[in-house]
Amino acid sequence: MENRTWSTQATASANGWLFQEVAGIYLFLKNIKECESLEFEGKSEDIEIVLTDGSTIYAQAKSVEDINNTSGNSRKLKKALRTLAKCKEPISELIYITNIENPLSSRNMARYQYRTVDFSNFTNDDKEKFIQNLQKWKIQDFNTDKFKIISLAFFGDDDNKFKEVKAMIGEFLSNAQCNAGFAEQVRALWIDLFHTNCANRDGKLSKQDIIFPIILIVFNGVDVEDYFTKICSCADYDETIDKYDNIINKLPLDFEFLTKVCGDYAKASVNAPDLTRESFVQNNWKNYIDKFEYMDCDMEGCEALCKIVLLKTLLRRKTIRDIKAEAGL
Repeated sequence: MENRTWSTQATASANGWLFQEVAGIYLFLKNIKECESLEFEGKSEDIEIVLTDGSTIYAQAKSVEDINNTSGNSRKLKKALRTLAKCKEPISELIYITNIENPLSSRNMARYQYRTVDFSNFTNDDKEKFIQNLQKWKIQDFNTDKFKIISLAFFGDDDNKFKEVKAMIGEFLSNAQCNAGFAEQVRALWIDLFHTNCANRDGKLSKQDIIFPIILIVFNGVDVEDYFTKICSCADYDETIDKYDNIINKLPLDFEFLTKVCGDYAKASVNAPDLTRESFVQNNWKNYIDKFEYMDCDMEGCEALCKIVLLKTLLRRKTIRDIKAEAGL
């Protein structure tokens, strides 16, 4: 097997944090439809995902810098199991997630290498060894029925470290009828979001908190100049974009706002089947101006910003709807 080592540019602790964030992306996407919230460094475990049925997925994330060095495998597994054993019901799953190729130091390495394996699918020898280790390490009442091991391919340069989660993000985007080419942008935004949550222990991230960056990426990629010039004479489009680019790209929109705009448009369309996006915005923009009045711009600037945001929202309402549906929102 080819020898593969980590980049020496990062410390072990930094790589440990990064792996934990990648593990969070992986587990979130695997459970996205049922996920209600995600938390790093929770009350019990490295990663805690609360599901819609009230149960929780508890995960311990352990990584190594050099995957060829197996000397610490047993110690990492022992530490993970000791904390997972203390988790309280209602438990959905107990997970040990790692980049170790052979986390159980099994004779049958291929069974676990970069795979997800439930305890019930361990080899008989590994089941017996696992139970013996629980006894040796004095870990009592461990719920093996809900235990699984996940081995992630996470090593080398960034392309290799993020390869698996980028593929998962791309698949999510494709299923949501979005451009899979946004996968790297989403990955970078999620790593930043998760790193902040992880480092500052800011509490639980809701599913909306996590999905919203995808909508922002799609939202900000829409060019509405042709529509804007038909309904706004108070400001020059290019000048408005240049002047308020930072505001437009970081507007504190939320799902409630997006849902309201799209819902209002859908209701208006019932009574006016020929209603265009431009006419809706032209006739109704003042209903949403309160979202923009606090910004550092005059009334003309507020009008221009409001119309740009409404047009972008309506142009992407199907995409937004598809993203929310794919995420179970």
